[in-house]
Amino acid sequence: MRLTIVAEDKVVLVDGVTYTLDLTELDPSIRAVQWDGVRGHVELHDMTNVPLAGIEEFQPIIARWQAAHEEATRPLPPDVARSAEIMDELAAIDRKKPHALTDAVLAGDYTDLRKMEERAEALREEWRILNK
Repeated sequence: MRLTIVAEDKVVLVDGVTYTLDLTELDPSIRAVQWDGVRGHVELHDMTNVPLAGIEEFQPIIARWQAAHEEATRPLPPDVARSAEIMDELAAIDRKKPHALTDAVLAGDYTDLRKMEERAEALREEWRILNK
């Protein structure tokens, strides 16, 4: 595991994934922590570097990062995910509607435009049911 902690920015990176976390328990003399999985160092505010043999003392911060990561990567409940899909599809319909209207007027055939409107109304109804 690669670990970077930047105290001033309250940033913790584990294997390239970043979260802003509460770092109040971090020693105030620490500016940053760098760990490459085998070795690392602590950068102090006085610009000195202290070698690290391990990262055990930073486990509470790593555990907080893990909790933030689990929260951020937890799958959405199906109804929330479907609501997002509906909103995306409605936005796509709204983007296509001006062109569909122009095509309908030029062709004198409003069938596709009606189908688009019917689909949008069905999506709106589904969204209302999901979000009661």
